[in-house]
Amino acid sequence: MTPPSMDEPSPEPVADHEIGRLTELRSTQTKLVYLALAAGSGATLNELRSSLSLPALSLYPTLDLLIERDLVEREGETYVAASETEK
Repeated sequence: MTPPSMDEPSPEPVADHEIGRLTELRSTQTKLVYLALAAGSGATLNELRSSLSLPALSLYPTLDLLIERDLVEREGETYVAASETEK
């Protein structure tokens, strides 16, 4: 991954309650996808594939699992980390 340029805003730090939710997840890839979504404002499948260098075929079941566990929501083509207050 290339470092962000000075013109690009840095991603928001992941909050403590977001890190606590990681204990629910076993797979390293699932944790990585969740953290990528929690640190940003959401991403499409292609954005996740590109930024994480993961194949789309492995992202589908990972995103499905995160949605099933109410950790991620799909808004159109964009996946976003679910808010703790929505639970």
